[in-house]
Amino acid sequence: MGDLTDNFSRHEFYCPCIACIQGGRPVPISDELVSKLQMVSGLSGVRMKVNSGVRCEAHNKAIGGSPTSSHLLGLAADIRFNDTNEAFKLLKAGFQVGFRRMGKYKTFIHFDVDEDKTQDRLW
Repeated sequence: MGDLTDNFSRHEFYCPCIACIQGGRPVPISDELVSKLQMVSGLSGVRMKVNSGVRCEAHNKAIGGSPTSSHLLGLAADIRFNDTNEAFKLLKAGFQVGFRRMGKYKTFIHFDVDEDKTQDRLW
């Protein structure tokens, strides 16, 4: 049980760098993002695991993230999948709940609610 939704806790979205963990940096995660991810979880039937949620600038740079990454604003999350069947289910559910920015990578799907970026994108 999560403290944000039935399936997600705030801790899952924390920036994993030592400075943020030790400093107790607040996690400005988007309510819209978390709500939509919860709906994706229900529709897809996939047990969702957050690979990457909120990132501070230092951690984002260290992992090669874009300087304008939506993770910096708490507007994006990367969700791990185990196989292409799970990836398909997650993407299908993402479309159904209204995500307009998603990216499929080798082991995760990027879900994004950043309205300041180009919409209707799948990469």
